[in-house]
Amino acid sequence: MGWWPDILNPFKIGVMSKQEMERKRAIIQLVGETEAMGDMMVRMNRQCYEKCSAALMERGEDLSLDETACIDCCAAKFLEAQMKVGQVFMQEAQESGMPGAPSA
Repeated sequence: MGWWPDILNPFKIGVMSKQEMERKRAIIQLVGETEAMGDMMVRMNRQCYEKCSAALMERGEDLSLDETACIDCCAAKFLEAQMKVGQVFMQEAQESGMPGAPSA
């Protein structure tokens, strides 16, 4: 089944113990979080590159101090916004009683 380890194979026939199910759930969650983090980094890189250094390729030079400062500020603001969105999402999930939401 591709790169999926046997424990994650959704087509694996047989009964899994509670411990195997918990391990499978934790691995799937970790894979999802890793993919989400990678996606966030790609979006941040794209957004900050377009905002701060789109002309860089045309010039063929290193980043200027202004571009470096812009990218630093852009990345910090992007991550701060992502954290705020995540906090709001978690709060709403808790209030709605969404399964798997951390308790307050």
